[in-house]
Amino acid sequence: MGRERMEYKTVLEVRSVVDRVVTGFPSVLGNVDDGGDLVEPGAYLKTLQERAGRMRWFWGHDKGQPPIATIVEIAEVGREALPAAVLARYPEATGALKVSREYLDTPRGNEVLAGIRSGAINELSIGYDALQATPGGDREVAGRRVRRFLKEIRLWEMSDVNWGMNAATANVKALLAAGDTKGLAQWLEARIHLEFTEVADELFGDGYLTREERIALSAAIGGALDAFNARLAADDLAGVRERERWDKPEAPAMTPAAPPIAVEMLRRRVLVLQKELALL
Repeated sequence: MGRERMEYKTVLEVRSVVDRVVTGFPSVLGNVDDGGDLVEPGAYLKTLQERAGRMRWFWGHDKGQPPIATIVEIAEVGREALPAAVLARYPEATGALKVSREYLDTPRGNEVLAGIRSGAINELSIGYDALQATPGGDREVAGRRVRRFLKEIRLWEMSDVNWGMNAATANVKALLAAGDTKGLAQWLEARIHLEFTEVADELFGDGYLTREERIALSAAIGGALDAFNARLAADDLAGVRERERWDKPEAPAMTPAAPPIAVEMLRRRVLVLQKELALL
């Protein structure tokens, strides 16, 4: 197993709303998502046991801002606990991560809750580390190729989002300035996924692709990401995947450079002043 890194996964939410409490399913088990991943039953059990009380609910994965909701209940449930609406959308589902959250009476909490009630906001995304995953190989589930089987997930946070793959909107210059190499790797992968998926969704929405062709295109996108990750690991950018966030890249050995022009000019002026003072 390689080093884990934060990833994001999005689902169109099937939910119920009672007052300020919204219950939904941020992750469905047993189905192949658009990224080619299949989350296996039991993947969330350990993380829920270890750190359920430290998970947070944000808007758009914005961890720099206060949470917008309080998680009042979270559990991994089996297929028998899924409502008909979830099973209709994901007939191959074997279970799901079920979460009830109560939105705070704050400007952002009220804004997002109003968007949910009106149907303007209907997607969820989770931030997680894939602790144990195995390649899908040639296996298919419900006619879709599996890129990875996710066996154990460390869940950090959940968010309401406008669209999925929210990490692709990160400021890449800020990541570079901070030396966040794993964040950069995540940004690159998420950006590729976002761009490809947006094109596929647009073609499907405009009627140029059938549902079966859209699924096949998703599998191709997953294969492209596999090739991208393999290239990162094999070439000079291998360190982007391997370094931790706090590890700085090792600077290459350099010979002493000539002083910058501005410094050299200042040194000459000092010499001139020294000579003038000696004549006084």
